[in-house]
Amino acid sequence: ASVLSKGLPASFGVIGGGIIAVEYATVMASVGVGVTIFCQKEGFMRILPDVLREELMAQLMDNHILLVTDPIDSIEAGDPEDLRCTVTCGKRRFRPEVVLYSGGRDANSEGLGLEEAGISIGKYGRIEVGPDYRTNLPNVLAIGDVIG
Repeated sequence: ASVLSKGLPASFGVIGGGIIAVEYATVMASVGVGVTIFCQKEGFMRILPDVLREELMAQLMDNHILLVTDPIDSIEAGDPEDLRCTVTCGKRRFRPEVVLYSGGRDANSEGLGLEEAGISIGKYGRIEVGPDYRTNLPNVLAIGDVIG
């Protein structure tokens, strides 16, 4: 079944700071979903000059998208039926209804703690997913080039 078969979630977390991550974040926010982007500042939209990156970050915040730049310490899966999981960044904990991992064109999965979080990594560092983009942790989805 599709992740959105029960309707839009109230909250949506996106791990990553590239074009696909920002695109999904803005689309979800535009339809009224509360969005949090998890991405360290230096990794956010690296293809843009600094002045544009700073302006984009300001625009996202103006559009009620929370940008968390602290490193992710852990991702804890919850009930597989509702996709909710807990993302911990330092002393802050977030519980979005849906988490989407969007790691970029290269499978830059090294150093993210995905294996420690229990997410299966396959050949070339790509995250293994099923036909509905769920990882082996049913609460965590992945898209983009990081899945091949």
